[in-house]
Amino acid sequence: MTDSGSHFLAQIKTAKQITVYQKQSLPKQVLKLLRDCMSGGLHSTIEIVVEDLSDAVYLRNLHSCGFALFYGVGLPRRSVILMDSRQGFVCDDNTGAAAFRSLSSKDAEDLYYKLRWCRFGHAVLLTGVVKETDTHRGLLCLASEGGREFRCRLKELKLSDIPEPGKTIEVFAWQKWLSHILEVFEIKKLEVQGYP
Repeated sequence: MTDSGSHFLAQIKTAKQITVYQKQSLPKQVLKLLRDCMSGGLHSTIEIVVEDLSDAVYLRNLHSCGFALFYGVGLPRRSVILMDSRQGFVCDDNTGAAAFRSLSSKDAEDLYYKLRWCRFGHAVLLTGVVKETDTHRGLLCLASEGGREFRCRLKELKLSDIPEPGKTIEVFAWQKWLSHILEVFEIKKLEVQGYP
């Protein structure tokens, strides 16, 4: 790794707050480092904001690692990692080489406050019973165990993937703050039918 990469590694291990903004998958070594920071208890929360990523497996992996995963709009073209609002790095190469360029503290702080307003939802993993469906529009109503209902739209799934009413399912989706409709990436049908 380059000198800037070594500086990045040293800083990420001591940062109190980490926020990642990305439009493409992170290099594997960076993702592993972030996972290690979470699992090692170095950070209670690492926020990841993504835009235009539709790889459900990758997104679910980020969510299952314990990262706070947000849906973003208007993110920079290159991945940006901000630490403690005054330090930042741009990933100039998202391949295995993972070349990092350090931002000035002024640029990092400006970007930190600008990008805070680019969040429009967060990832959720919910289990519930299909209450009703509208296969023509790719919609379903999911009733959670507590009785709360969620309107769900299938993002890129086939209409044949919509389970029939009464089936218990798990959905991985974006809960968009403005529309209050879940944009579903993945549906898993569960064996249990309904709630006791």
